[in-house]
Amino acid sequence: MEIPRRTELLRIAQLTAGILLILVGGLLGPIPGPLGLPVALFGLVLVLRSSRWAKRKYAWAKHRWPRWFSVPDRLLRRKRPPRAA
Repeated sequence: MEIPRRTELLRIAQLTAGILLILVGGLLGPIPGPLGLPVALFGLVLVLRSSRWAKRKYAWAKHRWPRWFSVPDRLLRRKRPPRAA
């Protein structure tokens, strides 16, 4: 039996944390205040960073419903450093 690599363990931990945050965000949703949505979105970001399957499904949904995914795309986009002149 082979011992999993550290990066594989980190990926699994990130995926598990993301799923748990999505569930916690869903439970916090009915509580007054904006607690549930940011927690669930952070969980979604963790899942998208660690799962190829989730990335493919996200890309499919983004292609299918582009207007719904314009805001998350802007939030997930990396900031580019300014170019040297």
